[in-house]
Parts: sequence; C-alpha cells; structure tokens
Amino acid sequence: TAALQTNGGDVTVISGRNTATGSINASGTTNGGTVTIGAAGTTVFNLGGGTVNGTGVITSNAGVTGNGGKVFVTNLGVNGLTVTTLPTVTVTDGNGGTISLNADKGTLTVPSTISVNGLGTNRDGGTISLSGATLVGGPFTLNANGIGTGKGGNITVLSGANASLSTVSANGGAQGIGGIINIT
Repeated sequence: TAALQTNGGDVTVISGRNTATGSINASGTTNGGTVTIGAAGTTVFNLGGGTVNGTGVITSNAGVTGNGGKVFVTNLGVNGLTVTTLPTVTVTDGNGGTISLNADKGTLTVPSTISVNGLGTNRDGGTISLSGATLVGGPFTLNANGIGTGKGGNITVLSGANASLSTVSANGGAQGIGGIINIT
C-alpha cells in the first residue's frame, strides 16, 4: 500500500480484484492532475480509508492559479463504494475540478456535501458525478458554481433508488450562464 505522487500529472490504477494503495497526490504547481481508479474486488471499495480494497486520501489540488484536478473512481460489480475521506480538488484562482464516483450495481456511500466551485475571477464550476444502485449519506448538498463571468458546472446523480437531495447548484457567476444538472 505505497503512496503515489506526481506533480500535476496522471495516476491510473486498474485492477480486476481487490486493490489497495496508500495516499495519492496529483496536486500541481498550476493545474491539478488526473487520478483514475478502477476496481472490481470482492469487497466494498473504501476511498480514503481502504486497507484491503481501497485507497488512502486522494488530493489533486491546483497551485495558486490553476484548475482543480480530476478524480474518477469506479468499483464494478455489486460490492459498492464507500467514501471515508472525500478527494480534494481545491482551487484558489481557477476552474473547479472533477469528482466522479461510480459504484456500478452496488451502494455508493458519500459525505453529504461535495463542492467543486470555481474560485477567483471569472472561473467556471467543476463537475460532480455520482452513480450507484443506491446512494447513501444524504441529504446531499452538491455545488458546482461559477464566479464572475464563469459558467456553472455539471452535476449528475444516477441512482436506482431515490437520493435525498438538499441543495444542488450549478449556478453561473453574476454574468455567467448556468450549468447542467441531471438527476435520474
């Protein structure tokens, strides 16, 4: 379970069985990098706290000016995905990052608040995508807002069972256009 690190680069881990990594850091001095995790283990995949099937904490933050990173995590099959520690794709002055969590046919358990807002001047909101047979952890507050002339981001929630949503916003900045929200 070694830690993986790259300066704004890409980290990809794909496994057809249980897999475990330490923390993953793809933060950059400008833009955050991309982290892609694909698993198909025999147990629940634990993001941010996994020792048998999962990862340590994932970060893909931007530097002082730069865009947030992208984190894509998929656990195929019926075992599901539990988020113990939400990945961070923080920006100071940049477009929001991407957090995509897919539990396939299993249960997706996530924290109740996820934000990928653009920050600084005239920045776009990021992307949130949550998918699973059942979504647990709400009521949810999901934010992908732009700022200034920035556009709102994209939010997608795909769940076979009803998800409890409190606030879902993909607003454009004061002079920006709104984003896209898809809930099915």
